[in-house]
Amino acid sequence: MARRPVFVFDASPLIALAATGLLERLDRLGVDAVVPMEVRDEVVGEGRAPGHAERLVLDQLFLRKAILVDRVRDTTALKRVSENPRLSRADAAALCL
Repeated sequence: MARRPVFVFDASPLIALAATGLLERLDRLGVDAVVPMEVRDEVVGEGRAPGHAERLVLDQLFLRKAILVDRVRDTTALKRVSENPRLSRADAAALCL
């Protein structure tokens, strides 16, 4: 069986797609959505106000495992990419996933 394509998301496009309702359509396109743990924490963690509609959508998608959460295994690459002052830790993790 062929593997499905994987899209790795950072916080901004993930939030924008959730806000527009387009994120839920990825499964119908035959694509797996994956985010690093740092991105999940950024979009549904304590730093994000609980009343935002996109946070509720994202919470549900994470609970249903419609968006998969993974960790960066190459910590050396993550450390090197994280040295860029223009990138947040979540940005670096998304690039290294």
